[in-house]
Amino acid sequence: DAKGNLLESAAAERTSVLDPAVAFLLTGLLETVVKEGTGRGLAAFGWNWPAAGKTGTTNEGSDAWFVGYTPRLAAGVWVGEDRRRALKLTGAKDALPIWARFMLRASGPESGAFIEPPGLVKAKIDPLTGMRAVSGCPQRAEEIFVKGTEPPYCTLHKGGIGGFFNRLFGKTKQN
Repeated sequence: DAKGNLLESAAAERTSVLDPAVAFLLTGLLETVVKEGTGRGLAAFGWNWPAAGKTGTTNEGSDAWFVGYTPRLAAGVWVGEDRRRALKLTGAKDALPIWARFMLRASGPESGAFIEPPGLVKAKIDPLTGMRAVSGCPQRAEEIFVKGTEPPYCTLHKGGIGGFFNRLFGKTKQN
């Protein structure tokens, strides 16, 4: 009330709706938006802490938004007006700067990264096929998977698992 007395209180209830390992993978995708995609403009505002998010823009730029989060705080910014007019707004140009200024004031410099939960495994992938890399794959990239969802071994390139013995016996060898 006006005197600062608490009038009502309710305990927050938490219910997990997404496996933490899946949520971590989704966060990784949304971190890429901030590092390399439409949200990379955060760096221009002095942002160099962990963040994940997504920009959005409707047809003709009548609405634009950026929804993002850090390990400590989540916020969304919408820019537009009630009447549907072509304003030529974009999430990256119009909403992202507002989000950055708000988060810098509300959260301050972030320390630490998003916490990796149990249940994840790393595997080397052949970027050409999306399959697990074998010795004959010309390129490799490390990716994270929920344990048990790793792709099968590459059969396009020779060597290792994708080679002669795999075709002959139909077996796979684990790393």
